[in-house]
Amino acid sequence: MSVVKLNVLHWHLYDYESFPLEIRSYPFLWNSSFSPAERYTRSDVRHLVAYGKAHGVRVVVELDMPGHASSWCRGYPDVCPSHACDQPLNVANPRTFTMVRDVVAEIAGRGTSDAVYSDATGESDKEPPLFDDDFIHFGGDEIELDCWKVAPTIMAWLKHHDMTPIDGVTLFISRVVRIAEMNERTPIFWEEVFHNHRAALGNDSVVQVLLLHFHRDCCLFCDAFSNVFKIDRKLHTLS
Repeated sequence: MSVVKLNVLHWHLYDYESFPLEIRSYPFLWNSSFSPAERYTRSDVRHLVAYGKAHGVRVVVELDMPGHASSWCRGYPDVCPSHACDQPLNVANPRTFTMVRDVVAEIAGRGTSDAVYSDATGESDKEPPLFDDDFIHFGGDEIELDCWKVAPTIMAWLKHHDMTPIDGVTLFISRVVRIAEMNERTPIFWEEVFHNHRAALGNDSVVQVLLLHFHRDCCLFCDAFSNVFKIDRKLHTLS
């Protein structure tokens, strides 16, 4: 990458099919990896990040959510809508956000919310970050809400809070923004979040533009390359 002047590795860490990273606070997350040989240990990640630094390449991890995250369900089914219909992540279950907070904290080296593994291992939950870049990508693209709409507990929760499923996604994104800020990381989202849930974005949120068409809101034409823009919250435009 460094030879051709590419200085950022955007690592889309997981998707529907597999969560391959060792997360000590939630050791069953990588149960969804394709095989034990197709996993990344913490040591693997630190080696890769250090190798990138030595060659002038930053590693920015993407934790795509609430869609593209059904791989979480294999180890922790309660954070998904149901066994039969497993995405997006369950906005109605507080454990979902505890888990998101702890995963982000572990990746950022900030320590989990309740030190869930320190007693068992005898080690502190305060460790150097796995990914030490100032940015974490949280995806937010291609969110299909069909599973929420057929999950009685989620629909009852949304009704109780006078929210639509779209409102639920906006709430989810806003909580992710706060979690990123708590861990001193700048959140990046795909541009669909800007178009559909921009009220959730913080002053320092970053939008990555990828869709290849003319955008009414930002008045620019995107070519085949991704471009990154900071949000001006007051104007709700890309700048």
